Amino acid sequence: MTKDPWPFPADTPLERARRIAHSFRSALLSVAPELCAQLEQRAVDLGQSWVRPMEMSVADLDELLSAEQLGEMFTIAPRLVRLWGYRGHIEKLGEDGKPLFRLRDVIDYMARTRQKRAA
Repeated sequence: MTKDPWPFPADTPLERARRIAHSFRSALLSVAPELCAQLEQRAVDLGQSWVRPMEMSVADLDELLSAEQLGEMFTIAPRLVRLWGYRGHIEKLGEDGKPLFRLRDVIDYMARTRQKRAA
């Protein structure tokens, strides 16, 4: 038996686990959509919203968003977004002490880190 290499070499262990979980979800959805919806809702109720496929429509990549909004969008902890800003990986913007971050900067930073992991 030959071992096929993982098709997404830049994936972290967490990303691998999520890809595998999503493939199981797709299989369950095709044979038991009601059960899939119930299990999915239970996971979301427990704070695991990543189980749902992410549909994103963005009109403006220069939109300023809070760490919470970005965390929800990319299923990452908002504190991680704030940490990227603190470390200078992305620019902190905004007024009144509430930092905002440009969506484009976050996407670019995530792409750069992914490329580094793949190398």
